Amino acid sequence: MTDNDKPKKPNPSRRRGRRGGGRRRKNRGDNPAEKTQETQAGKKKPEAPPKKRRSRRPREEREAPREPSPVELVTGELWLNVVEAQLVALEFNPEGEVNTQLTIAFKSKYPELYAEYTAACDSGDFQPGTALIRQARDGLHVAMLCTQRDKYLGLADDKQIQSAVSDLHAYITEQAISSVTMPPIAAGIGLLNWPRVRRIIERQFTGWDGKIHVYVKADKVERV
Repeated sequence: MTDNDKPKKPNPSRRRGRRGGGRRRKNRGDNPAEKTQETQAGKKKPEAPPKKRRSRRPREEREAPREPSPVELVTGELWLNVVEAQLVALEFNPEGEVNTQLTIAFKSKYPELYAEYTAACDSGDFQPGTALIRQARDGLHVAMLCTQRDKYLGLADDKQIQSAVSDLHAYITEQAISSVTMPPIAAGIGLLNWPRVRRIIERQFTGWDGKIHVYVKADKVERV
C-alpha cells in the first residue's frame, strides 16, 4: 500500500470552519456597548426650557425714596424719659418674675401696675404674644409685652413677638399716641436678634405718624 492509498485524516481546522465552530469576526453592530454609544451619539439632547426672566419693578418704584423708619435709637436712661414719650413699652415673662433692671424699676415705680401684671400671670391670661397696657397714675401709658417664654429670658418666637407688637400698635392708634419709648425688646443676649425684631416693628408701624425711641447703651449703638 502506497502513501496515496492510505485514508487521509480529516483536518480539524477545516472541520471547525465548515461547521461554523471556528472563530468568527464580530460585526461592529453585535457589541451592545457599541450600540449604546452609537445610540447616545446619534440621539439629540433635549433642549433646556428657556429661563424665566425675573420681573423688574418699574424704574419709578425702584428709585422712589424709602419710607422713613419710625424707629430712632437714643442713649441714656429710659426711665428719665428725656424724649417725653407718652408710652413706655417693656418686655415681660408669663411667670410674674421681674428679672431685668428696667422691670425691677417698673415694680418699684408702679406697684399697682405690677400687681395687675402678676394677677394676669396667675390667671393665665398673660401669655407669649400678648400685651397688657395700662395708664399709670402720672399719666404715662405702660405697655407690658410678653416677649419672653419664661423667667430665664427665653425669647418668644417671631409670630408671638409680632402679635404683641400688633396689640401695641392697636392701642397706640386708639389712644392717638405719637411718641413711644422702649428698650430693644426681644433682642436677646448681645442684641443678636434686634435687627429682625426691628423689621417686625417697622412693618407693623408702616404709615404711622409717630416715633419709637429705642434706648440702647452708648457702647452698643453701632451694633444695632
